Formats: sequence, structure tokens, C-alpha cells
Amino acid sequence: MSMKAEYSMRDQNAFIEALGSFFSRYDARALGIEEQMRDNFERFPAPGDGRVRGITIHVLFHNIGIFGRKGDYLSDIHPRIAFLNSKLADYLGAKGMTISGKRAQLACAIMPYPDLNGVLGQSLPLSTRKSRGQIVIPARKLRQSPYYARLMEKYGDFVGIVTNNGTLIGPDGGLIAAACGVARVFQRGIRVLEFGSGGGSTALALMRKGHLASYGGNDFSKEMVDYFESNVTPQLAKRGIPSSMFFGSCFDMPVRGPIDLISIGVYYQAQPSLFVERGRELSRALGATGVIIAQTGMIEDRFITHMLRNAIPKDSTWPWQNKKCRIERYFRYIDEYILEQEIILIATNNRDKFQRMIAAFARL
Repeated sequence: MSMKAEYSMRDQNAFIEALGSFFSRYDARALGIEEQMRDNFERFPAPGDGRVRGITIHVLFHNIGIFGRKGDYLSDIHPRIAFLNSKLADYLGAKGMTISGKRAQLACAIMPYPDLNGVLGQSLPLSTRKSRGQIVIPARKLRQSPYYARLMEKYGDFVGIVTNNGTLIGPDGGLIAAACGVARVFQRGIRVLEFGSGGGSTALALMRKGHLASYGGNDFSKEMVDYFESNVTPQLAKRGIPSSMFFGSCFDMPVRGPIDLISIGVYYQAQPSLFVERGRELSRALGATGVIIAQTGMIEDRFITHMLRNAIPKDSTWPWQNKKCRIERYFRYIDEYILEQEIILIATNNRDKFQRMIAAFARL
């Protein structure tokens, strides 16, 4: 079967057959695929018609040690998954299907499952690629993207943030929509703490809607911290809204209550480790009435979401899996939404607020 760039992906059986030879190299079997279309908001300008075909590949691994046997998810497990993803990109690229880089119109995500009768075999090598927000795209230019133009019609102008690897990571439409939706439930200005502030789009959106009382932000990119302090802080100060920015890792950012909303916009691969290390602390800071929101993945890539929600079958666990990453350990009420084509988790310990949020988000 010829795998050319224009291949429509209609023949799922043929695609799975082609993947079979790839995953067999890793003692694994492709179980099936799912396809969804979304806007390509990770590239600017987006190639083709501006849309990307998201493909979820469900894979059963007989070697349950392939991603490691123990350790921290961010430093010890995810880099091995990244290695496999890079090999898959090379494999599909050789067949004329580009799933990485500026010209990609396909996005493939592996949804891995451990074989119940599996064995602890050799682990894959670690593959790391540092990424941070580095380049700012002016709002007038970002409006050339239909996706971001629609977002700015709802919430006002934002700048775009591009990483050193060329990926457009902000503004984060899902978090903006979630933050504004949560704020309406409070019916007053809210105190916000955000991990991964980027260009300050969450703070600006809340300010413009009249929902922001105070803002504490964080980013490990010096360029983003400098941009925020030079361009966003003055706008907040003009409205009488106190703000601060912490330069450094989300694992080191001070968390001091009282806080109404915690927004987690760091890379979703870091979130299991963040909840393991700081989940209890975040829950205490929010108290009995606060809310936490997190952008946990793209619609085709649900693995982190499943880990955080404990949605993976109970008998289907990896040797490295850490129960402390589960949000249910820290919050009683949890829900999941697709907002602006991103997966957003929302959690709280307040039943009344949770019920009102469900009603509010049903109208989005």
C-alpha cells in the first residue's frame, strides 16, 4: 500500500496493517485507531487548509517495562515515550506521512496499554528535547490564523508564543475559556495562581471580563517573564489589580492562599509529576471553595488525561505508575471538557460550586 501525503486515512484497516510492522519491533500490537479533525493551532502559519487530522493509535505492549520500571514520570518515563514517538515519526515519514514539523497535517498519538500477561523487558532509551516559550507573535499578525482570530473576537487581543522548537503554545484557548467560565460561578473578582503564564492571556481575558482580583504567575522562560512584566503587569496595574511573576520551575513556585483558581498551563507531560509532588499542597491552598483547571492534552492525545483521572482500567497498570498523580486523591468533584478543541480538567472540593460549573459549562 502506498502511503502518500494525500492519503485520506479512510482505510483504517490498511493503516493498522502498516503500523503492525512498526510496533512488532517493540513487542507490541496496534489494537485500533481513532480519527478526529481539529484546527492546527500549534503551527503558524498552519499548512494546507489550517486543519490537522488527529489520530489516536491504541497499542498493547507485551513488554511492560518498555517505558521504564520505576521513577518520576517527567524525567524517567515520558522521555522513553518521546523516543518511541520519534521513531514512529521517522517510520511514517519514510512512507510519505509527515506527523512532525512545520508542514505536518497529521498528528499521531500513541495510547499505550500494558499486557496483563506481559513481561518486564528492556526499557527504551531516554529522549529529551528542551522547549520553552521564546518568540512573541504580535496580535495583528496572529489574527491571520482563523482559530486565533475567533478566540480574540471572544476575549480580546493576545500575542502568540512560539517555542525554541517552533511550536505555537499560546494563547491557550481551552484555559482561557475554562478560567472565564469558572469566574462567572464566583460572581466576584477571583484570586488566580497560574503555572505556565506564557504571554499572560489568562490574566488578560479575566481582566477584560471584569473577573480578576489578583494574579500570581509563573514561567521558566526568561523571555516570557520579561514580556509579562513589561506588557501585562502595567495593564493589570492600570485596573488596580495586583500581580506577580515567579521565574523558575512550576515545582518551585511558592503557593500561598487564599486562592480561588489555580490554572495549570505547563506542558501536560509535567502534570503527573506536579500532582505527585504538590497535589496536596494545591488542594490546601484552594480550601473548601477553590477550583483547579488544567489543560491535559489534545483531543487525539488522552494518555495524561486518563492517568490524572484514573480512567485506565484498574487491572491494567504499568510498573512505574504512581497513584499520587490521580486528581481524585486531592479533589472530590472532577469533570472533563473539550474547550476550544483542547482537553480541560476541572476539579474542586465544593459540591455547590461544582454543580454550578456544570450548568455554566453546558452553555459554552
